[in-house]
Amino acid sequence: MENAARRFTPCLPLLAFSSGWKSFSTDKRTREGTAEMPDPFSVVKTGQSLYSVVQKPLGRLWCWARVRLFRLRNRKSPITEVRAKQVATSVIGGEVSRAIPFRNISTKHVLIAALRRSSERDFDWRMFLLEQLGSTFQVVWKSEMLSSFTKSEIEVQDIDGDGNCEVIYEDQSFGTGGGSRSLYVYFPETKKLHSLTESLNWQDLSGPISPEVTIEPEGDAKLVSQIEAVASKRGFLKPSAEIDFNKPEFAAQRWHKENGKFPQGKIKIYYYNGPPHVLSTLVATQRASNRVWLSFFKGLLIEYDLVKDQHFVLYSPACFYNWVKCMAFDGERLWCGVHCMQGLISYEPRTGMLVRHERFDGKELPEIETISHESGVLMLNKALTLPVSGFPRPIERPMLPGMSSS
Repeated sequence: MENAARRFTPCLPLLAFSSGWKSFSTDKRTREGTAEMPDPFSVVKTGQSLYSVVQKPLGRLWCWARVRLFRLRNRKSPITEVRAKQVATSVIGGEVSRAIPFRNISTKHVLIAALRRSSERDFDWRMFLLEQLGSTFQVVWKSEMLSSFTKSEIEVQDIDGDGNCEVIYEDQSFGTGGGSRSLYVYFPETKKLHSLTESLNWQDLSGPISPEVTIEPEGDAKLVSQIEAVASKRGFLKPSAEIDFNKPEFAAQRWHKENGKFPQGKIKIYYYNGPPHVLSTLVATQRASNRVWLSFFKGLLIEYDLVKDQHFVLYSPACFYNWVKCMAFDGERLWCGVHCMQGLISYEPRTGMLVRHERFDGKELPEIETISHESGVLMLNKALTLPVSGFPRPIERPMLPGMSSS
C-alpha cells in the first residue's frame, strides 16, 4: 500500500495542474461564447429595419404581379357587348345606347356600365352601373341626368392601375352667354364620383378668355394627376390662348385692361391698322365726315378712320348684353342707346371722354330704343325730347404720374 501511495504521490501536482488548466479553459470558452452571442433585441431591431426597407417594394411588386395576373386571366370580356346590352335593357328598361361589360379585381362578379335614356324621343341620359347578383344583375349606382342632348362617349379604364376599372363619361351644356364641359370618373371600389369641369363665361368681355377649371371633390395629387391624364386624352386642358394686345382679335381685352369696366371719363385708345374684322352682326352705324362708328351685336363699338385706314375700340361692354343699339351725332358728342341699360352714353371725340347718363334733370331715363338729333335736341324713343345742353359735360382732369384713367 505504501509503495502504491508512494508511486502516485508525485502525480498529484500534475493532476492539480491538469484540473486547474481544464477549469481555466472552460471559463475562457464560456467568456468567449458569451461575448460572441448576439443580443436578441438587436436581432429583432435589425430584422424590423430590413423588413421596413423591403416591405414597400415587395408590396408594390406583389400588387403589380397580382394585377398583371388578373388582367391576363380576364383579357377577354366576360360577356359580349351585345349580351350586356340585352341584360342592361332587361334590368333598367328604356333605350340603352351602349353597355360595356368588365371585371374588377375586388369582386368575382361581372359589372356592366350602361348609358340609358327613357326612349328614343327623350334626352334624359344617365349612366348606370350594374353588378351581377347570382344569375341576374342589380343597379348599384346611377348618375344624375346629363345636360347634353347628344349621347356621351363612355368607357371603362383602370386609370390608377389597381385592377379595378373606373367608369368614364362626359357631359356638356352651352348657351349664348357661356357653357361648361365636364369629365366624370366613377370609382366603383370607393363608390365616389369625381369630375373635372371647364367653364366659360362669354358674357363678361372684361374677364378671362380661357376656361376656369375645377375638380370636385378635391383629392390628393396622385388622383388629380390620374384624372388630368384622362382629361388630356379626351381633349380637355388645351393650351391657353397667348394674348397679344397689339392684335385686333384681343382689342376688347386691351380696352378693359386699360379702361376698366366703364371709365366714366377719358378713355385710352389704341389704333389698329385697316378696317375692323368682326364676326358679329353689324347692329348700328353712324358717320361724321371722315369717320364712321360701327356697333356689333353683343360686342364692341368701334371708330374707323376712313382716311387713315385705322380703327380703335371706343366702348366695350363688360356684359355683352349691353351693346350699343342706336346712335346719333350732334357735331360734338356721339350719343348711344344701350341694350338692357337705362339712359345714354356719350362720347366726345375731341376730348376722348366717355360718360354714362342715367338721369336728366333729376329724373331717371328709360332704356333707349331709338335716338335722333336735330338743332341741339335729342329725340329718344320717338317721343321724349331733351336738349343736348341739359346734359352735363365732365371736366377733364390732368392725370398725375402713375395714375390710370380707369
